[in-house]
Amino acid sequence: MWTPLFRGINELNRSLGMNDAYPFDNISPAVKGKLHLVHRAISAFRDQQRLAA
Repeated sequence: MWTPLFRGINELNRSLGMNDAYPFDNISPAVKGKLHLVHRAISAFRDQQRLAA
């Protein structure tokens, strides 16, 4: 949902001759998979912590 926002900010920066504020809009499928794995691991850890409390 925030893709239009970071793309707009990047376009603004480029128009001012600056580098992208958010340079990660084109991540590879391998990186996307690794980020998904990390997200799942953190979510599982949080769920375990909630159940233990």
